[in-house]
Amino acid sequence: MSSDKRPSLLFLTSPEHGQANCQFAVITCLREHYGDDIDIHLCSYPELENRTLPSVTFHSVKGEGIVKYFEKITGSPKAGLQEAFKTISSPTGFLPACMAYPRLLPLLHPESPEEYVASANDVAKILADVNPDFIVCDDLFDQARDAIINSGRKFILISPNTIKEVAGKNQGLGRLWKWPALVSGYAYPVPWHLIPLNIVATIFPLFYFRRYERFLTLIRTRNAAGYPDLLPKWQANQTKYSKIMCMSTPEAEIPAVYPPGVICCGPILQHSKPLQEVNEKMYEWVMAKPTVLIVLGSHFVTSEEYANKVMAALNVLLDARPDIQVLWKVRKDCEFEIAGWKEKEDRVKVVQWLEADPIAILETGNIVCFVNHGGSNSYHEALQTGTPQIILAAWVDCYDFATRLEYLGNGAWGNKGSAPGCDTKTLTKALLKVIGATPDAAEATKIWERAAELKEIVTDGGRRIGREVAAGYVWEGLQEALRTYHD
Repeated sequence: MSSDKRPSLLFLTSPEHGQANCQFAVITCLREHYGDDIDIHLCSYPELENRTLPSVTFHSVKGEGIVKYFEKITGSPKAGLQEAFKTISSPTGFLPACMAYPRLLPLLHPESPEEYVASANDVAKILADVNPDFIVCDDLFDQARDAIINSGRKFILISPNTIKEVAGKNQGLGRLWKWPALVSGYAYPVPWHLIPLNIVATIFPLFYFRRYERFLTLIRTRNAAGYPDLLPKWQANQTKYSKIMCMSTPEAEIPAVYPPGVICCGPILQHSKPLQEVNEKMYEWVMAKPTVLIVLGSHFVTSEEYANKVMAALNVLLDARPDIQVLWKVRKDCEFEIAGWKEKEDRVKVVQWLEADPIAILETGNIVCFVNHGGSNSYHEALQTGTPQIILAAWVDCYDFATRLEYLGNGAWGNKGSAPGCDTKTLTKALLKVIGATPDAAEATKIWERAAELKEIVTDGGRRIGREVAAGYVWEGLQEALRTYHD
């Protein structure tokens, strides 16, 4: 046990918002329930330190997160961001699906093998210095997982993703023909005529990586440094050393096998202050009319062409529905005026930044549709609040949520066939389908009812909050570890 009088927890995470937010949600929850009775530490790359709560001790790891690493090699934040997301920007289809995982490796591990080992060794040193009683680790933070496994310490993994990402290899042969291959864009279940292509796209990476020198060099370098086997995230059994928590709720998911050790918490989302407390004027504006919220992720940069296509689709909706308004967060790639926006600016509020978190806006109950990029956090924010959604899939890891949305019936894929770009005709069709050309449109009503039904499922009628569930499992793991130390 730690020499500190208080039980100690160490959280380890990649610094990217999509990975770190679920850990912040759990940390905040633990603080609310147990106050200063536990000593909480957070370990990540330096760029996450300024987001860390004052009551949490931060430990910096040698190296950089994905975006910062690309900033370093390109020489500027803007170029780094563009390069990072160019790496995982891809159209859908058979050939892109075959190369999906090979495209992901340089993004998840842009560092050199030597830099990887240096980070893992640094985590090992932090583990020895902090000597935590229990550890919570981001499932994508391979360097940290390597160090933890070698240390023999007790830990639990946490993922901001779903059963498909954490237990794909546990699905048996059904995975080959039921689940759409990553980036394929195929529907769930995979149509019969596409099954042969889906099988090839799913197994191709297994053969590719056997000859992919970058991957093999990283494995050899790790092994030589004392970290055995494949990268932890790439090993077949993700629950070999610990349990893993994810955001899925089985009854609100695509059918899957749930192996022992996989804990389905539901949406693990951060608590946010109500919109009216953060920005009263924005709250009054949102509550004035049924509102469409458009937020395409914290890193998505919008081109003039893309924005103009979205606006053209919005114009069709707004002409059909005078009772609707739009709140649109746009991060432009350069200075430009969106075509057709001036004529509708009284009903289309365009902002570069939202003072409140998107979930705070969704929780007002006056959002009729959430247009998002298909990231896990955004998808689950809409799921938890019962908000119909349209996904404008931006990157390779977003397409699965678009196909999941179509299968579950709580929204529409707004750029199907044109992703990662945008097609006005397809988006217009999605907007009219999800929101309706009239307030009582039958299809839109059905989608709204389905979204509300899924909310009831994932929250158990408001009695179940994902971050509370995850925090409970962390506390349980800590208590079990303490009992082991005392025995």
